[in-house]
Amino acid sequence: MENNKGCLLSWPAIVVGFILFWPVGLALLIFRLRQDRKLLLNAGRLMTFVGYALGVLIIFGIIGTYQNGDLDGGTITVFVFLVLAAVALVFFGRKFRRMGSVFKEYIELIVNQEVRKIEMICERTGKSYTEVYNDVEEMIEKGYFKRAYINDRHEIIFGIKEGEKTILDEIEDMFDEPGRVLDEMEGASEAPAQKRMTVVKCKGCGANNEVVVDRVSECEYCGSKIQG
Repeated sequence: MENNKGCLLSWPAIVVGFILFWPVGLALLIFRLRQDRKLLLNAGRLMTFVGYALGVLIIFGIIGTYQNGDLDGGTITVFVFLVLAAVALVFFGRKFRRMGSVFKEYIELIVNQEVRKIEMICERTGKSYTEVYNDVEEMIEKGYFKRAYINDRHEIIFGIKEGEKTILDEIEDMFDEPGRVLDEMEGASEAPAQKRMTVVKCKGCGANNEVVVDRVSECEYCGSKIQG
């Protein structure tokens, strides 16, 4: 089931969907965006650009067709269908662009500036408590803030709630840092070398990540590759 779902949301399937029947392609793209943390933050701008570019091409196409005297009922239907595609791309592109900007703003405040109280985030963003609470919950659900929750004091806490850590959590901890298990195995026979750490700003979401120098790591928040 997961493999079939992955095939449907692959880029070739999305492109074919747009070519054969653009509403299907757009639906697949939206599903892909809602599941891809990295893509969701930055795809809105590209979608908007493609929508506007398609609109310009349609205008030139209509002008050329009219000048050639080929603007009949069937051609008009095709142009209307393409105009709807351009409008949909611009609409959803602007929507996801706003969402990406909002999520990046929260990452800057919560991760980089360590503003963890919901009330303080409301003051910084000018949003209502309900808006901020729902946005943060959505980001937690989508995996931007792993193992985070909002406690009774309206603070964002990173970590497992007391009494909730399981054996699976312990196993996951072993694989949180790429290469960690291998390093520990190698260290069994050799004296462990001191790792040099550095803080790198993720180009995908803007979050500061502490990574090992000279090692490619993954952003903890959006999944983008980071060079240490």
